[in-house]
Amino acid sequence: MVASLVDRPLRLCVAATRCAPRDQTAARAQLFDEILLPFAFRLGVTGFVLEQRSNAENHADGRSIWNWYRPTPERIPTFRHVGKTEPLTWLADAVSGIWSDAILGRSDGMLERLAASGNPEVAVLNRAS
Repeated sequence: MVASLVDRPLRLCVAATRCAPRDQTAARAQLFDEILLPFAFRLGVTGFVLEQRSNAENHADGRSIWNWYRPTPERIPTFRHVGKTEPLTWLADAVSGIWSDAILGRSDGMLERLAASGNPEVAVLNRAS
């Protein structure tokens, strides 16, 4: 998987934070606002494909995108929610797994290979759980 990611013209952004289970919704919104959406904006992203969750969570993701882009001069990107059968969700799962393995000390150099390729931007938002 790493070789496949390295060989493609991708820009990857991984954002993570530690939080209590009850704080996951707020943490996700914070990661969108402070890391993922600014990264997408810098790259000129015009559309998002998001893994489908509950209706309320899908709406919250949409609100995060709309609210972040609203004060910018850019057009608000399109976004759609897809199920796990969408191959683009597999890419996100693979990169998240690589990131998780690195945090847990079992990456076998996979994250380092991605970083050396110049493709990913890795960002960590630390806050108390």
